[in-house]
Amino acid sequence: MKAGAKRNLKILAYGLGAVLLTLYFMFLTFPFEVVQDRLIAPVAGQIRLPIQVKEIRSTPLLWIRLSDVRLLQGPGAEAQTLLKIDEAKIRPSLLALALGRVSFRVKADLCGGRLSAKLGQRKSERTVKLSWKGLRLESLGPMVGLKEAKLAGVISGSLNLAMQGQNWATGRGNLSARLTEGSSRNLSVAGFPTPELKDIRGSFELRVEQKKAFLDSLALESPSLQLFAEGTADLLPRLSSSRLDLKGRLKLGEDLAQTYQPMVSGLLRNRDDQGFYTFSLKGTPANPKFVP
Repeated sequence: MKAGAKRNLKILAYGLGAVLLTLYFMFLTFPFEVVQDRLIAPVAGQIRLPIQVKEIRSTPLLWIRLSDVRLLQGPGAEAQTLLKIDEAKIRPSLLALALGRVSFRVKADLCGGRLSAKLGQRKSERTVKLSWKGLRLESLGPMVGLKEAKLAGVISGSLNLAMQGQNWATGRGNLSARLTEGSSRNLSVAGFPTPELKDIRGSFELRVEQKKAFLDSLALESPSLQLFAEGTADLLPRLSSSRLDLKGRLKLGEDLAQTYQPMVSGLLRNRDDQGFYTFSLKGTPANPKFVP
């Protein structure tokens, strides 16, 4: 290599090193209070629920530590904790910042399991990649509309989503999840109480493409019940108002059939040659309507 080329490479290396060291120093001296305004507040606004963080601090290994993170429901002092994370870690990518992009990695111990995420922004496009493993349903706080239900199980899955601005409904991506060791008590669906279920296994595959969601598959299986569904939904910024168009198949096990067969036969009149009742689900997630 010629002497001039070596000199240019050294200048480039020194310059890049100086930029990274400057960014590292800026990270260590950064006023992390702005994380609340720039990162946490927009997320809270998107999900329409307040997020409370007790403490935000940095570490020399480029991690931002958030302690006692709570997702709340309800006004002021009466707010209930839906979700609590003892500690979460966020790490920005210095190289991405040097190139004019925003990129964060997030790790957290959540509901007895592990959550990892990568959040990025380039121009007007935002990307979200999530994966979770071993999350326990019974560790969640009371869910909206399910306050009396007793749910248990282990959930693992992933989410990949790219969107313009903060409107996730206009994005594209996919969501998948798996349930094992599931059980439910005191659960009502569309106003109908469901029996106690045990040993539930489930899977879920969903695609999102420009204001349209495609439920490729939903399966819930237990010794007492089998449920399968697929279909589409017209997405709105407020998920609970999105319009559903789903088709499902339901089959009762022998133990439930003795008690619930007459009621189910009266509600869902169509039955295929495999013994599954078929139905459609219209309306919205907040107000679903069964169509026999």
